[in-house]
Amino acid sequence: MDDDQLTELLRESGPPTRVPLALAEHRRRIVTAGSRARITHRRNWFVGGSVVIVLLAGGGAATAGSDLVTPWGWTADNTFARVDDRGGSCYAGVRVEPEGVADDAPIMIAAREIASGISLDDLDTSAAERRIVAENADATGDGPREIGPSQLRREALDAVVAETVFDGLREQGFPTDPVPVSVYIRERCGAGE
Repeated sequence: MDDDQLTELLRESGPPTRVPLALAEHRRRIVTAGSRARITHRRNWFVGGSVVIVLLAGGGAATAGSDLVTPWGWTADNTFARVDDRGGSCYAGVRVEPEGVADDAPIMIAAREIASGISLDDLDTSAAERRIVAENADATGDGPREIGPSQLRREALDAVVAETVFDGLREQGFPTDPVPVSVYIRERCGAGE
């Protein structure tokens, strides 16, 4: 006996099968239900996919649209871009932090508003630069340090931004002795700093 003969004998030994009379109606119900399920399933995928795209695009646009997100991973209260003495571009982030007061204290809100309103074009750093040069010339201990034009500009910018924030707080009647806020400035020039 070979495989074909065995298969034939097994098929013949089974109970007889009859096709139900309502098979066409039964098939139609199955196909219709499956079709509805596919349409609903596709619609759910479409709606879900659309929501994901909107959320990702909105979040990406919010992040890309804000120039206050710094390369260091924190959000700045203000940012500046300038050109250094070698012609490279520099990016600076300014952040106001509380020192012994709540993050939502009126002085913090005012300090952040002042910092966010500062424009690099409006800042005159010449007096601060002269003061830094004079202080450096009067240095004791190791003697005067070498300050290049870019470093001098950076230090003057830091000083003027902090002074602008503290002067603005004084003008609004906030106590500034001691000052309960700190102004942090971080700068990156080119790819390496």
